[in-house]
Amino acid sequence: MKVPDSADYVTCNHCETELAIRRTASVTFTEQLQEISERTGSLESELRRLTIENQLIAHDQWWDKSRENYMVSTKDGILKEPMQGRENMGAAGIIIAGVIIFLTLATSGKLSIVPLLGLFIF
Repeated sequence: MKVPDSADYVTCNHCETELAIRRTASVTFTEQLQEISERTGSLESELRRLTIENQLIAHDQWWDKSRENYMVSTKDGILKEPMQGRENMGAAGIIIAGVIIFLTLATSGKLSIVPLLGLFIF
């Protein structure tokens, strides 16, 4: 098949297959555009996967650096992750103390603005 040098794409008159014309210094050949499109789609999928993978790696590296800011130091100077149970126990203790103060004042007949002050203090 003879095509002008300026043509980059042709369509076969017999089977209507779209072809891309590729030229090098020594040879001219054609490729089906569908194959090129399939390879391009495959490359796009791979690029998306690699992009997401790189984002996850970057996030992991950021977290590894950032988590040191949240570590607590033991008596020996060793950095450890904080124990969540202790914070929950402290919050529960404060709530229990507030309830006890409120109930004490409520049963003694002194229920006024004083219990509300206890809520603001705690």
